[in-house]
Amino acid sequence: MKKSLFRFCLLFYIPFFSVACSHSEKLSGNEFLIEGRISDVEDGAVIRLLRMDGDVGMSIASDTLRNGRFIFKEEAVSDMERLIIMSFDEGFPSMPLDVWVMQGIKITINGKGKLIPTWEVKSSVANQKEENRYAKNSRNIIAEISRISIERDGMRAKMMTASGDDALAYRKAFDSLVLISISLDTDTRWREAMNQHDMTWVNIRDPKGYGGLAANYGVNGIPYYIIISPEGKVVDKWMGFDHGLITRKVSESVK
Repeated sequence: MKKSLFRFCLLFYIPFFSVACSHSEKLSGNEFLIEGRISDVEDGAVIRLLRMDGDVGMSIASDTLRNGRFIFKEEAVSDMERLIIMSFDEGFPSMPLDVWVMQGIKITINGKGKLIPTWEVKSSVANQKEENRYAKNSRNIIAEISRISIERDGMRAKMMTASGDDALAYRKAFDSLVLISISLDTDTRWREAMNQHDMTWVNIRDPKGYGGLAANYGVNGIPYYIIISPEGKVVDKWMGFDHGLITRKVSESVK
């Protein structure tokens, strides 16, 4: 029987009701209204409205696209607030659309396709007008970055599956190796990744993202691997995945 003490291999990764409405709808109290009209996106896509808590976006509402429309009617928590709109569905970029809200405001969003950052926001909020001026001048660049984001997310999913399989094989080979993966993603995308990739090892989520445990270990990109000895010493750490790399690293560290 090998030692009861364990070596830890930490893996950091980032695997997020439609009703027709018109601008005549009345708002009360601190409410605001966001109505989206989107073309060239299939019905059933889930659009989410998030409020930022530090570096982490917290979902406050979601709506399913029906006949090219979505709507959010929520309460503002301050005089003027920046929220973000995203979708975690396949084919959407992991980039948000900034939307400035305030009580009593009615906002319209028009867009074509899944490149959410390129959607146009029509609003009377001063900060939104300034945001729109920047977006208008940078729309082509924003669209290209969004496309790159979609390609990167697809590559990351394949990479995570491969690296997870490799790490699992070595957990079986060395009973002194414990695999722990730490997600820096939103709660929704974290749960989706666990189900999609059948993560049977210890898998936790750090709600502080890059500002939490990742910052303690100097993580500045994903996937990021750390091998820790039974004495709590960092034996090795590296970023990125290549076939055979985990094999070599673990073999060198676990004797």
